[in-house]
Amino acid sequence: MNKTVDEKTKNALERKKRQFVEKNIPPIGVYVVTELINEISRLVNRSPGQGMVPEKIKDSNYREKYDLSINVHNNGMMDNFDLSDIGALKHIKLADKVGPYINIGIDEQSIGTDILNQVLDLGEKYGTSSDGDPKVVIIDYSSPNIAKKMTVAHLRSTIIGQSLMNLQEAVGNISFGINHIGDWGSQFGGIFYMYFKHMEENAPLFQQMIAENPANTLLEIYREYNKESKDNPEMVETARTLWRKMEEGDTELTALWQQFREWSLEEFAGTYGRLGIEFDAIQGESFYEDKMTDVLQEAIKQGVLKYDEDDSIILPSQTLIDGKGNMNDKIMLGKDNLPKGEILQKPNGGSVYLTRDLAAIRYRACELGADEVYYVIGKEQGDHCIKLFNMAKQLGYFALSDVRHISFGHLNVDGRKMKSREGQVVMLDDLMDSAIDSARRGIQERRADIGAAWTESDEARAKAIGISALIFDDLRQSYEKDMEFNFNIAEKIVDSGSVKIQYTHARLRKLIEENDDSFIDRLVSLPAEISPQEKNILTEVMWFPVVVKEAADKASPHKVAAYLTELARVVNSFYESSLVSRATDENTKVFRINLVKAAKQVMENAARLLHIELPGEI
Repeated sequence: MNKTVDEKTKNALERKKRQFVEKNIPPIGVYVVTELINEISRLVNRSPGQGMVPEKIKDSNYREKYDLSINVHNNGMMDNFDLSDIGALKHIKLADKVGPYINIGIDEQSIGTDILNQVLDLGEKYGTSSDGDPKVVIIDYSSPNIAKKMTVAHLRSTIIGQSLMNLQEAVGNISFGINHIGDWGSQFGGIFYMYFKHMEENAPLFQQMIAENPANTLLEIYREYNKESKDNPEMVETARTLWRKMEEGDTELTALWQQFREWSLEEFAGTYGRLGIEFDAIQGESFYEDKMTDVLQEAIKQGVLKYDEDDSIILPSQTLIDGKGNMNDKIMLGKDNLPKGEILQKPNGGSVYLTRDLAAIRYRACELGADEVYYVIGKEQGDHCIKLFNMAKQLGYFALSDVRHISFGHLNVDGRKMKSREGQVVMLDDLMDSAIDSARRGIQERRADIGAAWTESDEARAKAIGISALIFDDLRQSYEKDMEFNFNIAEKIVDSGSVKIQYTHARLRKLIEENDDSFIDRLVSLPAEISPQEKNILTEVMWFPVVVKEAADKASPHKVAAYLTELARVVNSFYESSLVSRATDENTKVFRINLVKAAKQVMENAARLLHIELPGEI
């Protein structure tokens, strides 16, 4: 089985590399906003491309006059600022010192036509960029455990990982998503125990339960074992024996384990399908079982690992470099605050999770040729990642800057982390059902008002609204923060940020359909005067490539969510003013309709990065 998985994985990666060449992603230098940033760099006596990225004006008192600002005081450049340079710049009409900032007003007449034409020319590619040196970025995300159902807690890793996949592709990298499922470990001993117990007590009933819902039955017996084994050391020892037999290759247990795995993967596939997510590769922990001996021996040979007194293999206690680049001497201390080595192989030859992760990171570096690896896993795995990344550095697999722990916060219920073994969970499929039901009720009410029958397209729209609301609600905030799960979240779909965005997009689509005779391939010029609402849209549309680049570099999809929310706000301000219908001449109408078309395109491009849908109507 491992040979087949290996071949599929490598073939999938090669296919992605070929597809990357076909995408023909534009270089970052072609964008109007890049030219503007280079002009700003010249304004403060910095060479173009040296990272002088301004920010949009936040203070409402300055928005009518200025568009962008730079904090030059912190950069020690206030004395270099020279207003006489403005006359030589194409896109800047105004620049003033305001406290520690240089506030800048852009010339919308010189820049607006180029911005809109770029959006119209590039279409779905607008906002994407390449620096000409694509990297292979492996993103390890989702990672549910076999013999368990996916809970709402899995939603975080899954959608954060998918958005990072999209962002890396958008900045010209070859992103490769691996679902590193938990299909190996001593917990299977307990599942084997309960399986045989139920088969012995009432095989017909148990087999019927499995036939009707195999994944749910596995979850129930997993919980049952954890509950009953707490005060039953004999049960625990029997389960351990079963697992040792499995590790030694017992044919009956291996066949049963494979069946468990298939049942769970079928269940997962249905859930992922509802989310519209596909992985480039699915590799369980079991994939690395035959690769651990080599990596352990290599690490011993290089002096990274060593044999301990009890013949276990350990990472000796040492000062490690943590995720912030600091030397940390606390990570490898025991509960007594004394140095403690980390076991990678037990005295009896058994492995641990870290062993398989070390084999995995070696495989990703040496077999797949990854340039970077992102691990989208909870913050409680912080010390684990630090140990893994330091070993990878010492073994020469990756520099510490090339491996990242995307450390997301817990999804809590009443302030406590959800725990599947205690049954304190909400199933992901149940949450999606509830969200879709809520969206369906809203659509049904509107259909009933006009006496329209329910259609298949209505059902598809309910799904798009419900699922997108769940995704956006998570991605709109920094994933580092804990989230308190609200059991009523699905009842408030109509109030969610994504629905407001979807509604705005639907309005733009309708407006375009009503005025499609006003489109032209390229704009020649803007009207002599444009409104503040129109300029706000131009500025937001111009800024999109910068947002995408920053969100990708900082692994921060919430920046795209914030941008999309703001774009919807300025678009609605324009729409509410009915500026299209108030156009007094053909040139103004053409400009405004093409401005609407550009805004609609950028909304679609941003939504795609977040993996949310924008249905034609709400």
